[in-house]
Amino acid sequence: MWELDEAESGLFSPLLLSYYDLPSPLRQCFSYCAIFPKDHKIGKDLLIKLWMAQGFLGEGNEMQIVGEEYFDNLAMRSFSQEFEMDENDDGILRCKMHDIVHEFAQLLRKGECSVVVSNGLEEQRAEWYHENVRHVRVILDDEQAMIPRPLYSAKKLRSLIVDSCPHSTSTLNASLWRVFDQLTCLRMLDLSNNRYRRQTSITELPHQIGKLIYLRYLSLEGNIGLEYFA
Repeated sequence: MWELDEAESGLFSPLLLSYYDLPSPLRQCFSYCAIFPKDHKIGKDLLIKLWMAQGFLGEGNEMQIVGEEYFDNLAMRSFSQEFEMDENDDGILRCKMHDIVHEFAQLLRKGECSVVVSNGLEEQRAEWYHENVRHVRVILDDEQAMIPRPLYSAKKLRSLIVDSCPHSTSTLNASLWRVFDQLTCLRMLDLSNNRYRRQTSITELPHQIGKLIYLRYLSLEGNIGLEYFA
């Protein structure tokens, strides 16, 4: 990944000009999109909720309106593409980021935002880990995959998305208590298994979830086996 000073005279130069022209709150909203994988369809409503959870939209009753204005502003400046429109009101439902724009967002969030694929061996290697990591997406890509152990040391973590393959949910069940116990600064936690669009089998939420006092967004969509708090 290119360093920012090198990018000023390279392929990212036009993007840097557009980025520097953004108001400060809009800059952090854009760069936060680095948490999504490349070619991911980003839902507008979901993204606005995630911005809210991180405190990017201020406080009060106008956050949704501010979020929609920010989203439309970024779309107008071509920071997103391939829009999926709502047939009823012509509004944008989902969009993608161009590969170059996605790489640019990752550059801006280097050391703070990571997408980690764990396949049973990956958790032994921590090249992705940085003490300032704030936002992480973990893809459990094998039935033996586990949440990477270095992640539990990321005490400043604000966002965690866990995508699990259909066979790894038992491992995820066993790890949840530690996630809740150690990562107490989380503001956003997504366990909805969006990557595979499969019904997961998280069966219970450990009582340690009560430690997440800063949590503003929790998604458990698709967990039909979830019945109670342990």
